Amino acid sequence: MSDGKPAPFSHTRKVSRLPPLPEDVGPIMEKRFAEQRARGADPINLHLAQGHAPVLSAAKGEFTWKLRNETKLGRKLLELVIVRVASFHMNCAYEMFHHLPMIAQAGYSEAQIAAVRGDWRKDKALFEAKEQALLAFVDGLCDKGNVSDAAYAEMAAHFTPQEIVETCYAATSYYANAMFVKAVRLELDPPGRHTAMGKF
Repeated sequence: MSDGKPAPFSHTRKVSRLPPLPEDVGPIMEKRFAEQRARGADPINLHLAQGHAPVLSAAKGEFTWKLRNETKLGRKLLELVIVRVASFHMNCAYEMFHHLPMIAQAGYSEAQIAAVRGDWRKDKALFEAKEQALLAFVDGLCDKGNVSDAAYAEMAAHFTPQEIVETCYAATSYYANAMFVKAVRLELDPPGRHTAMGKF
C-alpha cells in the first residue's frame, strides 16, 4: 500500500509451499489469532503456516511467549541467542526480519549486531565476558550439540543451571523454527507487520 501499511490481514492467503488455511480454522486457531491481536499485533505468516497443525501451533505459541517474557536469562541475552542462531547458523531471513528490530530494542548497538551475525570473536571486545561465554556456548550447541568442556565451564561460570537450560531451549527452538521456515519456503511478512514484541 502507498501509505506503507500492510494489507488487511487475511488468514486464507497462501504464504508458503503449504496450501492456504481454510476460511474456518476452528476454535484453536481462532483463539491463537485473538491472542496475537490482544498483544497488539496481527497474526504473522508463521502462524498461518503452523495453523495446519493447530494443537502444536497453540503449544508452540505458548512456549515462545513464555520464552520471551518469563525466563531468568532475560530478554536482552535471549535476543543475542536468537539472532546468533537465525543469522550465522541458519541464515534465516524470516527470523531475522522479526528479530533484528528486537535485538536493537533490547539495547545492542549496530556494531554488536553486525558482530553477532558474523565472526563475533574478531570483535569480542564489544561484548561482556558473560556474553562471550553465551555466544561460544550457542556456537557449540548449533554444531550438533558439540559444546566443549571449556565452553561449558565458561558458561557455567556466568550462568545458573536454569539459565543454561533456558539458553538450550531458546537456541534449539529457533534453530528448529528456521528449519521449518526454510523447508516450507515461508514468505516474509509485509513491511509493517511484525509479531507481538513482548516484554523488554
